[in-house]
Amino acid sequence: MGSSIGVALATGTSYLTILIPGEGFRQVYAEHGLELKNLSRTLEDSGTVMVSLIPWSEAGMYISTTLGVATLSRAPYAFSATWGPCSR
Repeated sequence: MGSSIGVALATGTSYLTILIPGEGFRQVYAEHGLELKNLSRTLEDSGTVMVSLIPWSEAGMYISTTLGVATLSRAPYAFSATWGPCSR
């Protein structure tokens, strides 16, 4: 989960939050007998939903511009982004 959020902070794009950690952890999941659907779910819960709360990300800039509010000021209302990673 931390690697996806780290990639999101570094790159600001949701696509790379799936690709980079996904490729890195694919072999680890296979070695431990874990299903890849669990890796997919973890990447989605931790990386892509958090990107919208990062001000310099594509999603953060789009939502801020469209709604006219600061990215972090809407964080308490972004339930899927703030509570999704905690639901595991």
